[in-house]
Amino acid sequence: MKHQAVNLLTGFLCLSFVVVIWGTNWLVIKDALQSSPPLFFTGIRLLGGAVAIGAARLCLGYPLRLGCDGKGRLVAVGLLQMAGGLGLSLVGLQYLDVGTSALIFYTMPLWLAAIEWTIDRQKQSLLDVVALTCGMLGLGLLASGASPVATSHGILGIALLSMAAFSWALGTWIHKRAPSDSNVWSRTVFQLATSGVVVNIA
Repeated sequence: MKHQAVNLLTGFLCLSFVVVIWGTNWLVIKDALQSSPPLFFTGIRLLGGAVAIGAARLCLGYPLRLGCDGKGRLVAVGLLQMAGGLGLSLVGLQYLDVGTSALIFYTMPLWLAAIEWTIDRQKQSLLDVVALTCGMLGLGLLASGASPVATSHGILGIALLSMAAFSWALGTWIHKRAPSDSNVWSRTVFQLATSGVVVNIA
């Protein structure tokens, strides 16, 4: 019982840390976009991440290897989540405030549920329906206090952030079905690098 409580507390602290870092990240990015184009900034972040993670793994003595299977799906997931999700979200962030942008982008679980229901015909349990409903109501309440978005730029921002959320959700759906015999770090470096090149070219 004590061990389970420790694990629960550890998980909660880790999740809280991620939430704080991700929330702060949006503020930093919004400020950075004042002096850097969004796609260029996204591409540099992706390529920088690939170099940093790859170098760290190699210095620790771990090889970067990709298996023979699933490379096409790895590219698709990387493009959808990193190039599409992150790239479009930063373009949309130019037109909306940070709070509204984050709220729209984090509708990705709702999009994922819709994708699974539409494509997989996955039946949602009563608990799933209640959770999704509460999530949508919560987003609506939070967004109602945000700055006005009923402008041409605001509508464009909403569209771009919604596309980014859907792109990330679709990438997640494909990832769940992508067999791969390579480790997660090698896959991450590969996806960051390929997506970064594509975004910089765009």
